[in-house]
Amino acid sequence: MTLDGCVGGPGRTPLKISNPEDMRRVHELRAASDAILVGVGTVVADDPKLTVKWELLGRTGKQPLRVVLDPQLRTPETALVRDGRAPTVFLARPDAPARGGWDVERIPIGSRGLDVGAALERLGARGVRRLLLEGGPLTIRSFIQGGFVDEWTLFVASRVLGEPSAPRLFDDPFDLGAQLRLAEVRRLGDGALLAWRRP
Repeated sequence: MTLDGCVGGPGRTPLKISNPEDMRRVHELRAASDAILVGVGTVVADDPKLTVKWELLGRTGKQPLRVVLDPQLRTPETALVRDGRAPTVFLARPDAPARGGWDVERIPIGSRGLDVGAALERLGARGVRRLLLEGGPLTIRSFIQGGFVDEWTLFVASRVLGEPSAPRLFDDPFDLGAQLRLAEVRRLGDGALLAWRRP
């Protein structure tokens, strides 16, 4: 995020925040994960590939599973998460419209939307043990508020956007300290990396 808490540009337009050092860190995290999850808002706004650079994949060359939290299955047909470079599963409501040829898990509805615990159980049944969450503010908060985060790393760029319409990570309050403890603060290029971990 930027120093003033923005995670995107005005009206959710894409905004480059991470520097090269942080981008490499993210790809290393992806390479060490069984799956990478984002919400549909991130897919629509940023159209990410959610793949790992080939030089970091190791001998197997196997890409992590891509997971899209998409309650109404509104991911565009042309989205890069459907490019076939890695397997992709969509987590949707039981009553979401059918999408032929898509790998879809129908997830029960909880008090805050899709039941995150049930979604994680389904992913666990697919062999996912280490899940990297790269979603936007709503997705991140839903996992933290549900108590499903073991570690959270946050890169803070040396940049102030100063744009009221930009999406922010902290629009709604949540108590991070009740679950995680600040474990690391270090300089990363021209920004700072903060890490919270479960005690």
